[in-house]
Amino acid sequence: MIRVAFVRGAYLNKFEWQNYNISSKEVKITPVSSYRPLNSIKNSTKLFSLFDLSKSKPVRYFANRTFGDSQVLFGLPKIIRDFDILHTADPHYFYSYQLSKLKRDKPLVSTFWDTIPFNNESTKRKKYIKKFSMKNTDLFICHTKRAKKCIEIEGFGGKQIEVIPLGVDLKRFTPIKKERKPFTTILFVGRLVKEKGVLDLYSAFKTYLGFSKYKKIRLLIVGEGPLKKELINKINKDKLNNYITVEQSSYDLINKIYQKADIFVMPSKATKTWEEQYGMVLLEALASGLPIIAYDSGSVGEVLANQGILIREGDINSLTNSINRLITYPVIRSKLGKEARICAEKRYNCIDYKRKITNIYKSLI
Repeated sequence: MIRVAFVRGAYLNKFEWQNYNISSKEVKITPVSSYRPLNSIKNSTKLFSLFDLSKSKPVRYFANRTFGDSQVLFGLPKIIRDFDILHTADPHYFYSYQLSKLKRDKPLVSTFWDTIPFNNESTKRKKYIKKFSMKNTDLFICHTKRAKKCIEIEGFGGKQIEVIPLGVDLKRFTPIKKERKPFTTILFVGRLVKEKGVLDLYSAFKTYLGFSKYKKIRLLIVGEGPLKKELINKINKDKLNNYITVEQSSYDLINKIYQKADIFVMPSKATKTWEEQYGMVLLEALASGLPIIAYDSGSVGEVLANQGILIREGDINSLTNSINRLITYPVIRSKLGKEARICAEKRYNCIDYKRKITNIYKSLI
């Protein structure tokens, strides 16, 4: 049996893990995280990380000055002795550098998400960590062609690079026959930050309510982040409490929320150091059979693969008009929803990903 260390530090999460939770006699994958990752995974190995103390400014300062990054995993050298393959993600994190130093004759696989060339190189130390990790990686896994292009531009095109789209559990994320509802629900799922475009969506929704006679519509915003208070203040000020709801959800329950929605909107906007690298919520919406409206930003167009409605980034008027179109014409909404599910079945089944990644691991031994 091939033993794989799936090292993700503080960013171990369930939406990626569903593609690696493999029950096989050929491969055993063990998640390795910090003490307080995004999501706790059963049977994972937890190691202390300075990132666990990242709320402390002195700790952040010490980590950045000493290591160049707070994603240090203490005890990593000891546990990797028990594995045949090391699989990290994002070469700019310190645990990727640790694995690069410790790998010896073990194959090092790195999932490369970034789509902005030469990103995460803000200091000499960070740049050194990233380049050293990339140089010592044996195989890169990219989920988009855009990420692969990024590796090539940075000068590592000679490395082995596999482009494999991540998937979702199509049994969990699946359409259900909707009972007749008194209103149409627009759904947003994501971090409540400026670059996710949630304020653009708020503005477009408010404009739609202002000119449309159809008022049987609701906007459900699911997520947490620094803009939450501002959003709630706007809702109260504009007296839209009966139309807009902001709430949280665990990943274990998020599929139920998609099933209750009618339209999914993702208006992400690029910054100098970030753009939408993949967008797992797009896969979840496609699998749930929802028509999608999205800004054409980052990798969104590649992931959607001609599904849904793509509009120019930051074009709030087009966002408003697209919402109006899908509400006015339920036949179009239904057609796009059915096509979305077909797309998910063809491209984004996590079972297909498990098979492909298993074969890749086997090829390295």
